[in-house]
Amino acid sequence: MSKSRQHEFSQALYDIIYHALINQGVNKEQAAAIAEESTDTVLDEFGGENLYIPKNISGKAARRNRTIYEEFTGDNHDELAKKYGVTLQRIYTIIKEQRQFELSSRQFCLWDDQDKNNT
Repeated sequence: MSKSRQHEFSQALYDIIYHALINQGVNKEQAAAIAEESTDTVLDEFGGENLYIPKNISGKAARRNRTIYEEFTGDNHDELAKKYGVTLQRIYTIIKEQRQFELSSRQFCLWDDQDKNNT
C-alpha cells in the first residue's frame, strides 16, 4: 500500500470512529481521543499485514430481516417491501424464515447433545 493510501486508510478509520462516537453522544474531545487511540491500536496491531475486510453483506441482511419481522403487523407487506427496497415475495419469504427461526429458538429439546451422541 502506498504512503498516500496508508494515510487515506488511517484518516478514514479515525473519521469513522470519531463520527460513530459523536452520533452516540460522546463529546468532541473524548471522541477525538478515543478515535485517535483506537486508530493507533488498529494500525499497531495490523500494520504491515495484507488484510482482507469483508463487506458483511450477510450480517447486514440478517439485521434487516430481523427489523422487517419486528415491524411486520400482519398486513403491511407492501409497505415493508417499499421501505426496504425488496420484492413483495421477498417480504413473504423473510417473514416465513424469521417466524420459523423464532419458533425453533423457543422450542424445548428433549435430548441434549450428549444424549444424541450416545444413540
